[in-house]
Amino acid sequence: RNELAINSSSDFVDMGLGENYLFIVDENSLHVIDLSDPEHPIEIFRYDDLARKSNDLSINGDIVVISGWKNGVTVLRVEER
Repeated sequence: RNELAINSSSDFVDMGLGENYLFIVDENSLHVIDLSDPEHPIEIFRYDDLARKSNDLSINGDIVVISGWKNGVTVLRVEER
């Protein structure tokens, strides 16, 4: 069993699965975890400019929507490089 430690300055509030990715949102950041090799999960991206006090995450295809208590909604498109 392999584990992945994710550094965060706040509590995790929601998570969701995409095709090969796990999306985890805390109050301030979105963490994107590559699960294409389940034995070796890797945090491949972190987005720290979310609406303050995020509280919900929705995924539809390559669109990730994160709502916040104070500053509305952040919409991101996820693309592979």
